Amino acid sequence: MWKATDEAGRTEYTEKAAELKEQYDAKLKAFKKQKCYVNFLSKRHLVRARENKMVNLREMPKKPKNVFALFKEDHKSEVPAGKGEGKGMSWVKAKWTEVEAEEKARLEAKEQELKAKYVEDVNAYKTGPKFQEFQKTEIKIKRELTNEAMKVMTLKFLNDAPAQPPRSPFSIYLGEKRRAESEAAGKKVKKARKEQQDEIVKFKQEFSKFDKETKMEYEDKRRERVKAWTEEVKMYMSLPKWKEYIEEAKMLKVPVKSLLATKKNAIKKLKNGMKILPLPDKPMEIPSKPAGARKLFMKEKKGEVEDISTLGALWDALSADDKAKYETEAAELMTRFEEDMATFEASEDGKKYRSSVKRVVKLRRIAMAKDKYLSDMPKKPMSAVALYFKKGLSQVKKEKPELKGHELKQALKERLEACFHVASGHAKSSSTVTVLCRWVNLDPSEKGPLEEQA
Repeated sequence: MWKATDEAGRTEYTEKAAELKEQYDAKLKAFKKQKCYVNFLSKRHLVRARENKMVNLREMPKKPKNVFALFKEDHKSEVPAGKGEGKGMSWVKAKWTEVEAEEKARLEAKEQELKAKYVEDVNAYKTGPKFQEFQKTEIKIKRELTNEAMKVMTLKFLNDAPAQPPRSPFSIYLGEKRRAESEAAGKKVKKARKEQQDEIVKFKQEFSKFDKETKMEYEDKRRERVKAWTEEVKMYMSLPKWKEYIEEAKMLKVPVKSLLATKKNAIKKLKNGMKILPLPDKPMEIPSKPAGARKLFMKEKKGEVEDISTLGALWDALSADDKAKYETEAAELMTRFEEDMATFEASEDGKKYRSSVKRVVKLRRIAMAKDKYLSDMPKKPMSAVALYFKKGLSQVKKEKPELKGHELKQALKERLEACFHVASGHAKSSSTVTVLCRWVNLDPSEKGPLEEQA
């Protein structure tokens, strides 16, 4: 019956369907702005990630037991039942302190054997189809969360953010031309993509023919808009809505969009790991370079003409006597600027700013030189003392396997400090000094292998 119905008969239902679709889209957007939908995305991601691990990593080799765990397993039948001193884990820890060196060596050898077998089994498992499927699914799950979360974040928080200002002087010129065209037509003119591209090429050619001062007028307009936009964004980012956006973005583990980020201030990373730092911001007190004679004329006449692109021709048409007025004013402004700049550079703020600029420029040159000439240079190996410090941490782990995290680091620190106190009698807590002291007093038989490795 539907196929047999003509267009006139279908119109009623088509219009009704479009109306319902519009209502649905509005309701769906409103629903996605609610907290419950964000919670749903987070929970769904956790469930899918857990399912992926359970399905694809079920057969993955288990980590081997450490020395302490192997010792505990060997003596599990001897452990007195219950909790408290002399029972359960307390008894195992006390027993461990009494273990002879030969028994510890046997357990350490067994641990190393199990570790080698574990590494071999894991490497073999990671080349198999199950682990590859796990990785593929993990990437898919993360991408799904990120894409949907970014859409929701944009819909909920970023659609109301101040619109980005034009990024170039040409964008200002193009916008003015299009607005003039729309005003002449009495409505917004819609064009196909090809027509828009042709229009951009045409206006770019026109803009490229302007002189430097005319282009600077458009650049000044752009800077004014950027300044106004920056203030609007700062106000927007001080609202409770923005704080809520940051909290939800952290919960969903998606990047927070920085509305004020610019290419100029972005830190460029080089191949060798070094960074091209941005120049420090100019202080508010630093004098601004004054406009030249041509620019002073354009500023004065800007409000008298509709199209500022004609100002260049008006300046060229001026006589030498008429231009002299602006040239004299520009010379006076430049003299005053040089005096103000000299005063600023002699001030504390001026000296500090110049020092910062010199430091950044120097670091940039060094970074670029190293990136160009030393990118393939071998990295300096760890010293014997550094290797000893690293080994000391692993030794404390073996001797006190029950310690973890902060407790482990604290135990190592106390051991090294105790060594320093015994060796020198000084009460000093510097970890570097304690390590060096213990290194100096270390037996040559222990020093030798570390020096060879370094």
